[in-house]
Amino acid sequence: MTGMALLENAKTVLRVAAIAGLCLFGALQSEGRAASLPGTELLSELDHLVVVYPAGPGEDVEINRLSGQRRAGFLNHLFGYEAEFVADDEVTEAQLASHLLVLGWSNRLLGTEEVPRPFVREGEGWRFAKSLVVQPGQDLMFSTASPYNPKRQLFFWTRIDLELDKFSVLPFLGSDWAIYRGYEVVVQGMFEDARVWPPTRNPYAEMVNDDVRLTYPAQGSSKHYTVHYPRGLIDRQQLDATLAARERALAAVVASLGQPEQELKIDLYLFSDLDVKETLSGVPDPMHSLGRSLELFMLPRDATSDSPHEEVHLVAQQLFGPCHHTALHEGLAMVAGRPDAAGELTLYAAALVDKDAVPSIAELLDEEGVRVLNRHGLGFPAAGLLVEWILEQGGTPALEKVYPARPLTEQRLAESLGLSPDRANTAFREFVEAEAKKGGEDFQFQRDRAEATRMGEEGDWAGAAEQLAAASRLRPTDLDTIYRLGLAEIRAETLEAAETTLRRLLSLATDAAGKSERYKIFGHYQLGQVLDRTGRSELANQQYRTMLELPDRYESHRMAREALGEAAE
Repeated sequence: MTGMALLENAKTVLRVAAIAGLCLFGALQSEGRAASLPGTELLSELDHLVVVYPAGPGEDVEINRLSGQRRAGFLNHLFGYEAEFVADDEVTEAQLASHLLVLGWSNRLLGTEEVPRPFVREGEGWRFAKSLVVQPGQDLMFSTASPYNPKRQLFFWTRIDLELDKFSVLPFLGSDWAIYRGYEVVVQGMFEDARVWPPTRNPYAEMVNDDVRLTYPAQGSSKHYTVHYPRGLIDRQQLDATLAARERALAAVVASLGQPEQELKIDLYLFSDLDVKETLSGVPDPMHSLGRSLELFMLPRDATSDSPHEEVHLVAQQLFGPCHHTALHEGLAMVAGRPDAAGELTLYAAALVDKDAVPSIAELLDEEGVRVLNRHGLGFPAAGLLVEWILEQGGTPALEKVYPARPLTEQRLAESLGLSPDRANTAFREFVEAEAKKGGEDFQFQRDRAEATRMGEEGDWAGAAEQLAAASRLRPTDLDTIYRLGLAEIRAETLEAAETTLRRLLSLATDAAGKSERYKIFGHYQLGQVLDRTGRSELANQQYRTMLELPDRYESHRMAREALGEAAE
């Protein structure tokens, strides 16, 4: 990691981890400390936790309560222990004695005579541990022994932000404290003794992280984008291709959703690889965006793609406001600006119906419900179907109502469409089933091929050939399926069937220099192999000689000459 300031006397270990596909952050951990207090990573090792949200004067209690509920549900889902949530003025003595996750700067669990706050207001920010300043727009996370019960742990996290929490509900790190901006760790370090309240920082065990906004200069721009990256990462041709691709993606989204009133000016940051991106941006995905600041973070190969996924997030936020629900946030990105979206969603609809896994609206609006569905790769597609259904029912005006709703419930969504919750769920399921019928044949084709792959991996080539034959009946001219069928039949030792299949392949692969070139070349080779194995060497040689008359692709001429030599002996 470049540009990190490690103080001379700090013995540290930097560690970046990922748990269950969720975003986890870099960790600084002192080697000399007792291992009993490993920072907020300890959240994974508990048996019970109480999440405490602020409910005092001036607080948005409804949002704070939802934030507490989501965090409790997230921990239940991720680690499998019991987590409950409660307002800061309703905590019982038994709950105080438990492990605590305290949310928000103004949480009343801190600031009493017995438990003074370890931070004070300073201007628009906060001074933490007497010397560190947390700037406006930054968040603080720390972990110490609980002042209410030294045998338990207190975790403190200032962020109550449903927009950012969609991606990262909680950060996990091995240092005692860290300051975040968005998903990035700005600075992190250790306490002198994390068993003493209020904690004091150890100035010899801290790390300052690079700010990508300062490290990466602007290297080029177009009408809507400014691209930042380290010098030498891409050349001028790649830069032009990147800007052109992003402008095309943005234009597709605007054509689909509408033009924001204010012209978009987007900062795009490029990273050399995924490790560098995770280190500097805090996010391990190849691409992500921050709608509130109009920023995109990508790898170069993804930035030259026309995929509008991240631009959907940016444009939708400008048009409708920030979205606090993963289902709508990601579901809209599955639908908007993508001409192939309808076809893909019909396949997903067929998969959901086939598995009898069509979710209810309430399940999709529940953050953990979407995560459970996503274990099987169906969460975001189901969300895409939900958004497509909302648009079918009420058009863009309906989406404008529900997209920024906070919170959005099944009741509220149904009412926005003029339906009761029961009727809305029935209508949504009917919509998914209708889409499944459209994609039924395509889904069956893909399923047959996937099943054939599984059987082949297990050595059941007869079964694989049977599945591929079924797939080929659905798509009689699909060359790849026919070729795979021929190979499976060869491995299953049904050579007569393989010969028939390969001759059918060659009769269809008439384009010797286009899309069917590969199948024509290898069709002749595999047919030659079958003829050789059935004692018809001269007929096999004819296939190999035909290969020599075709373009020399995939080392085909070498393969043909070697086969001819073997056949002539």
